[in-house]
Amino acid sequence: MKEFVLNDFFDIDKCDQCGICLNKCPVLLYPIEKAKIEIKKLINLEKAEVILKCHSCFSCNLYCDKNCNPYNLILFNFYTRYVEKGISPIAKLVLPNEKYNLWTGLEFLFSKNENEIINNWDKEFTKQFLLMGCFTQFFPYLTESNIIKDIKKRGTEKLWCNGGHIYQLGLLDIVDQIGNMTINEFKRKKVEKIITFMEAEYSMIKNILPRFGHKIDIELETLSQYLLKEIKNNDLKLTKRLKSKVTIHDNCFSKSLGSESWDTNRQILNELGLKIIEMEHNKENATCCGFGAASYSFNVLDIMKQSYIRLKEAESTGAKALIVYCSACLFIFSVAKELLNIKLPIFHIFELVQFATGETPKHNQSKRSWDIISIFTVQMLLNLFSKNFKIKTIDSNKTWSFSSILKFKILKLLNKLFHFRMVRIFYSKLFKILLKLYNNTDIPLVLLF
Repeated sequence: MKEFVLNDFFDIDKCDQCGICLNKCPVLLYPIEKAKIEIKKLINLEKAEVILKCHSCFSCNLYCDKNCNPYNLILFNFYTRYVEKGISPIAKLVLPNEKYNLWTGLEFLFSKNENEIINNWDKEFTKQFLLMGCFTQFFPYLTESNIIKDIKKRGTEKLWCNGGHIYQLGLLDIVDQIGNMTINEFKRKKVEKIITFMEAEYSMIKNILPRFGHKIDIELETLSQYLLKEIKNNDLKLTKRLKSKVTIHDNCFSKSLGSESWDTNRQILNELGLKIIEMEHNKENATCCGFGAASYSFNVLDIMKQSYIRLKEAESTGAKALIVYCSACLFIFSVAKELLNIKLPIFHIFELVQFATGETPKHNQSKRSWDIISIFTVQMLLNLFSKNFKIKTIDSNKTWSFSSILKFKILKLLNKLFHFRMVRIFYSKLFKILLKLYNNTDIPLVLLF
């Protein structure tokens, strides 16, 4: 295993420990003196409160005028914690090489048609393709559209999202292995151009994996960049003006791209005829969907607490819908919407483009959310007393059957129970009580009954 040192990721010599990064952080908002103390602790790899509270959202990098990369300083502290103690068993759900994870659970629950869609993505790379992203795989129906029917689609969870969410967890040695695997595979197949459905993968290939020594000289484009270009060139015909008020959530990886991401997605919404009402926290100050809130704790309750806060912020704008352009954010927000009775509709930006071109998106997020909730529930119940572990390999070869693993049998039963509305209502109420007890959130008591 390659050994990393702090200087590989964070410029200690440039940092004057001014504390501005943690002072401006939209989550921490530390007084400047406390921020300075915390920065010093992070640099010395001492126990810092930041590690317990950081949402792994990239914002701090944008506040540093010396380009020291303080976010990477935090990630390195996550990494040293992992090397020393390992990670929680709940993390297995987002590790593609585990037998029971979100992808295998959904494969088990998917319709035949959805599994066929995924199987078509799991083919040899061509010179040009649309890289789907492992979290887009949760919503394969999202890609059934004439807009992208002529573009070859490739990439499943076996690519580990090019290391995106693994990077946010600070598992730097695993990111290095993923980068070595995926970039070398792109080179072997002589890939010339990739359009990424998820901006996280665009950022990983373009900006982050090169820091690990994994570089490739190819043309890169996000799906949003592609769509905007098609609209501007009139190659994508918009037949319907949507004429509504929406708010938009800027995902964590968008901050590594800046206006390249923020402006593109807002221009698309403007082209569709939509009026954008910005949330208080947007662009460089945007808070996360919830995924990053569990970067240290790996606690589902931390994820849902932050997701609730963000969704209520979206509701407070008075917008008619929340728009995301990240499949992982769609997954987290959709689950929170079901569990916490959020009424605000949530759409992926691609679905809005479908509407504007006369298509009707399948928008099956409610059912998919309960599929995901059932997978999470089984893992939490059966791993209450499991110990932390370390990742031994990123090999994702499947050499087992669903019928040989008890968790899938329990999953099938639980998922069938969730088909009943009363069971879903009961589970939702129980979850809100647990969340209320866990961290005294500001969820109104009226929602508990």
